[in-house]
Amino acid sequence: MRRSSVIIVVVIILVCSGLFVGAVQWTQQAAARTQCVDNLKQLGLSMLNYHDSMRRFPSATASDIYNRDKLALLAPSEQRVSWLFEMTNFVEAHMDQKWRLDNSKPWDAQENQYVASWPMPLYQCRASAFGENGKLWTSYVGIAGVGKDAIRLPKTDKNAGMFGYDRRLMLDDITDGASHTIAISETARDNDRWAKPGHATVRGLDPDGGPYLGAAGQFNSHHYEGFWDKRYFTNVALADASVKALSDRVSPRVFEALATIAGGEKIEPGDW
Repeated sequence: MRRSSVIIVVVIILVCSGLFVGAVQWTQQAAARTQCVDNLKQLGLSMLNYHDSMRRFPSATASDIYNRDKLALLAPSEQRVSWLFEMTNFVEAHMDQKWRLDNSKPWDAQENQYVASWPMPLYQCRASAFGENGKLWTSYVGIAGVGKDAIRLPKTDKNAGMFGYDRRLMLDDITDGASHTIAISETARDNDRWAKPGHATVRGLDPDGGPYLGAAGQFNSHHYEGFWDKRYFTNVALADASVKALSDRVSPRVFEALATIAGGEKIEPGDW
């Protein structure tokens, strides 16, 4: 009888410990999701403020904002620092005179390392523990549209999204509606430096690259609900600066429709 009582006590302790650990994990998840939503909200609003100032949205890589009289000397678009640089002055004040680029040089040239080596915590989701080696990485990428090389499409292509090397996009170009177009998505896959151009900071949806969402998706995250049967969510910022959590049950068709600016697809409210 005494042995049975000990076993029961041990079982109760283990169950309670499991519930406690689960509660802690849930609290940490909730805090990380909230912080991620706040980051994306700030980035989305910064993009709208940029549009108000420049009369267009940022391109995939930094523009000639500091080199208007030296257009012929600019580095090729795919070599310049990422679009996230142009957001920095909209998310935090930089009064430092060194905070500028030489756009005649690639993003990783010595002349641009002062900027490119600056940690930007706003560009990282707390759920992605990159560690010391990843302090310059970003969790957030601009959406180029549908297709592995969508970043090179002209804005008139039906598969084009918000970001492209040669895209000069305005709100009027988003005929699918700003509230139905993804501008920025988080991802915990292939993360890299926030200043780096290309796949590190802008991505097209690759129809042949596996699932878009979920734990192993192209645009996955560490946000989930449930303890045993986990359901994953990816936070995205829409072109109107609103933020939405897309579950891993959103269909590929719907996600592709949300990734384009003028695809003309019909999306019902219950689809996402």
